[in-house]
Amino acid sequence: MPVLQDILIILAASIVIIVISSILKLPAVAGFLITGMLIGPHALAFVKNSAEIELFAEIGIVLMLFIVGIEFSLGKLKQIKT
Repeated sequence: MPVLQDILIILAASIVIIVISSILKLPAVAGFLITGMLIGPHALAFVKNSAEIELFAEIGIVLMLFIVGIEFSLGKLKQIKT
């Protein structure tokens, strides 16, 4: 099950990077982006089969956009506008 192994690598790396980013007081989203860049097939290549993981990446992007949408309210958007 190479896909399951790749998912476990991604989750373990995410936990480590999130702990480091919280110590450095960086947002969690930045930690997730750094994790993806580091363990992807073009950097350290811990996750080699990117075709199977691509679906999980797309779901992650949708969830991230949903979380960002929840954090913004109409009142905050009106404050940003003016």
